[in-house]
Amino acid sequence: MKRAPRILWVSQIADPEARVGRCLPDEHETAPPSLPGAVVTVVDATTEPLPDAAGFDGVVLGGSIGCVHDEELWRIRLTAWAARLGDLPFLGICGGHQMVALVHGGAVSRGGYKQVGLFPLVVPGLLDGLVMHGHEDAVTSLPASATLWARDEVCIQALRYGPAQWTFQFHPEPPRHVAPMLWRNAGIEYPDERVDGAVKLGGQVMVAWLEAVVAATS
Repeated sequence: MKRAPRILWVSQIADPEARVGRCLPDEHETAPPSLPGAVVTVVDATTEPLPDAAGFDGVVLGGSIGCVHDEELWRIRLTAWAARLGDLPFLGICGGHQMVALVHGGAVSRGGYKQVGLFPLVVPGLLDGLVMHGHEDAVTSLPASATLWARDEVCIQALRYGPAQWTFQFHPEPPRHVAPMLWRNAGIEYPDERVDGAVKLGGQVMVAWLEAVVAATS
């Protein structure tokens, strides 16, 4: 692929009203820089129509407010849309990870799996270090079409559905000025060097996925 890869970023937190009091970023602003070299289109799934994914080289399903089992109309529409991605490269993050697992026949359980802050994780061939978390729900049953990539003592942390079809319970995408928002409401603080390290590692994960997209679509 000689041209820049075209990525559709589906945000579940872009609605300004939904972000009030939640310390959540506007992914229209924060998402594109997390995929350097790509042309990133951000769509707010909560308020905007979902485009045809076939017009893109890859799709990112971002994190969400609430649970995949909630019954808002936008979430029902997005779940059905995600089920039709087929062989298209995708990256599911947190709520996106859970949604992809659900549409592929896995199970997602509400609550009881709270991880807020920085936690160590090993994803073989991809990362070994502290990663950023902000979730309570979790994938608790492996989808038949997925390969388990990593888990910790809390839940399933990483799945692969294809060479460029990855999903993560953790957050690799927040930039440095946004990262503390994941745990600020919990009153947690970390030394700068730990946050810096987690952000750098997350950035490397995002670049690795984009490279996988390019390889899969060349």
